[in-house]
Amino acid sequence: MSIRLGNVPTIVVSSPEAAELFLKIHDVVFASRPKLQFADYVSYGNKGLAFAPYGSFWRTVRKWCTLQLLSSSKVELFEPIRRREVESLVDRIKRAAASGQK
Repeated sequence: MSIRLGNVPTIVVSSPEAAELFLKIHDVVFASRPKLQFADYVSYGNKGLAFAPYGSFWRTVRKWCTLQLLSSSKVELFEPIRRREVESLVDRIKRAAASGQK
């Protein structure tokens, strides 16, 4: 079944056989996200991981992120920075709440 969610045509898969067709046999056809005009501006022409179309560029960027940002050693290395940022966010929220800001 095909429906439109806003401007996006969407395929509804309602059987295991159809799901296998989409997810195993024709997976490359359906792997990309829809091209969004605002993504050209937000991610410098769809050059970011979140908006890049599926292909060799996306696979390369994903590999870099996995190796350079999301490996366990890198996650541990950035823990103090994440902690400081969370503390800063909590402080800003407390100040905003105390002053009655929304």
